[in-house]
Amino acid sequence: MRSEPSGPANGSMQTRLLVFFGLFGALAGLALLLALLLRPEPKPELTSIEAPLREVVSMPPAMPEATKQSGSLLGKVIDGSTEQPLSGATILPVRPDLSPRRPGESVPLWGVMTEEASKRTVSGPDGTFAIHELPPDYWNLWVERKGYAFASVARARFSETHTIRLYPAAEIRGRVVLPDGAPAPGVRIEYTPQGTLSQVFQYFRRDLYKRSTDVDGRFEMTDLPPGLFTVEVYAEGYLPAPWTAEPPLEPGRVRDLGTKRLDGGFGLVAKVYWRGTNEPVEGIEVKAIPVNDPLPRTSTGLTRRTDAKGIARFSGLGGQVLEEPRFQVTVLDWNSGVIMPDDVRLYAAGEEVVFHLRRTGIVKGKVVEPDGAPVERFFVRLEEKSGDLQHQRSAFGAKGEFRVPDVREGSYRLVAIYAPYQDEVIDLVEVGQDREVDVGTITLRPGAEIAGTVRLSSGRPLQRTVVVHLGRKVGQGWDVVRRAHCSADGSYRLTGVPPGSFFLWPESDSRTTEPVAVEMPPGRGFLQADLTVFGEGFLEFHFFDEVEGRAVRVSQPPVQLQEEGRVGEIAWLGDGHPLRPGSYEATALLPGPDGTPVRRSLGRHSVKEGERTGPITVRLDELRDDRKEATGR
Repeated sequence: MRSEPSGPANGSMQTRLLVFFGLFGALAGLALLLALLLRPEPKPELTSIEAPLREVVSMPPAMPEATKQSGSLLGKVIDGSTEQPLSGATILPVRPDLSPRRPGESVPLWGVMTEEASKRTVSGPDGTFAIHELPPDYWNLWVERKGYAFASVARARFSETHTIRLYPAAEIRGRVVLPDGAPAPGVRIEYTPQGTLSQVFQYFRRDLYKRSTDVDGRFEMTDLPPGLFTVEVYAEGYLPAPWTAEPPLEPGRVRDLGTKRLDGGFGLVAKVYWRGTNEPVEGIEVKAIPVNDPLPRTSTGLTRRTDAKGIARFSGLGGQVLEEPRFQVTVLDWNSGVIMPDDVRLYAAGEEVVFHLRRTGIVKGKVVEPDGAPVERFFVRLEEKSGDLQHQRSAFGAKGEFRVPDVREGSYRLVAIYAPYQDEVIDLVEVGQDREVDVGTITLRPGAEIAGTVRLSSGRPLQRTVVVHLGRKVGQGWDVVRRAHCSADGSYRLTGVPPGSFFLWPESDSRTTEPVAVEMPPGRGFLQADLTVFGEGFLEFHFFDEVEGRAVRVSQPPVQLQEEGRVGEIAWLGDGHPLRPGSYEATALLPGPDGTPVRRSLGRHSVKEGERTGPITVRLDELRDDRKEATGR
């Protein structure tokens, strides 16, 4: 039995191992120390704004470099049926339009074409694509290829490689015939996809999905996206009607919709005469609107013009959708407005409707200066006095003469206006049917003059156009008798001011001073009146959203401001929009799931003269979370 050797040789081996591991540990420690010393400074997380959810914080933005970063949209286009790559597909980046809008105006859900349209690209042989140097913001992708239906990607992310599936396009065809079976050429056909595509569809390539039937009444449409859809038929003389188009279109398949026979519908005859006679009125618009129509798109009705006999004939009224149609029939006269028939009620198909219109008259006269010289160019306005209706007619006069045509029967107040002189008023002018009323010669009288300078209270020069008003208080409003725009140095001049007690005030955009009382003597008096406009203040919002896990500066959503103590909202048009000093409640309009704007409060903020409030940091992702909690969606 052999034994392991022992002694000096074995001890030497142990010593060498200890030295090896000691050197290894020292080298590892040195490497770790070097790694710690050479490690780059960690970049700040752009999402680390210390603010609770749904709270707007007045603080400088903590991520100034976010606006300087650009990104790339990467992806691959494949055939949705075979999963094979598709080359030659066009990819277009689209930035949503989030510019401010008037109160009540909806915000586009998807977007519109912008200058980034130049960054469109085409997928390569392996189906891949890349679009570089896009600023950090919301980005949508529009993708299309011949022989395939379009596709879209909402809020495409820089950090992802997007796989976009295009499906072979479908095709529809059909034929439209008249009630007697004859072909119906020139009938407009419109195709609309349903579901999520319908939100995108209205912004792109809409005209590609419209056709007109040929001489045989036939039509066909190609490159259609598969899925649910509607097809509508618009034929002259018939109300719009949908084509029954179910089940959904299948990729790469052709659907024959068959033959659509237009219903003959119901007829209606409207006759328009001058009041008190049987003399016809030619060229008047008559409209027939179906009542209780189950299809909202038919509520616009049909419009016809009367012929030389004063007759407007309707056919094809509601035959497609109404079993017992009733119609509201009206006339649109540009002098008298909307006119109801003599027998005000709903009319059934086949009935005859009679209208009687009042004839119009003419008002004429002369306007001269105090020395009898004709006024070269002036303005005349007629204001109807009967009832609450403010029917106005106006005309320019030249070389001392004026003529106002198409004035309907009634009592009027006539005002002759020529700036160097006072406005001359004839309080009662009676206009009859088919009559020419001569009001004679109107002699203008000299008026007083008001001149001065408008300055900002801060002493700075005016930066925007300021309008100076002169008027009287009437109820809750003002009757303005003169107004003038300030020149670049703030000077203004009002001429032709009549004698009496007035108020004078400057107004520009959203800032207004309190009116100043002035007393004007008769004749050619002069008043020097220097006015002060309170200096404006500004609000500055910075909007950020979470994109790729980071908070980046994004386009502003529509924002409305409600000033404390005043009625009506104003649209905030950006950081350079001047505001009257005061307290404002700010509200952002965010697009809801159905496209209707959802209001989210941005808090109350004080605006001081000559100062800028902010920047106020707003996190849109937090506002959306708040919206979801409020709406449940």
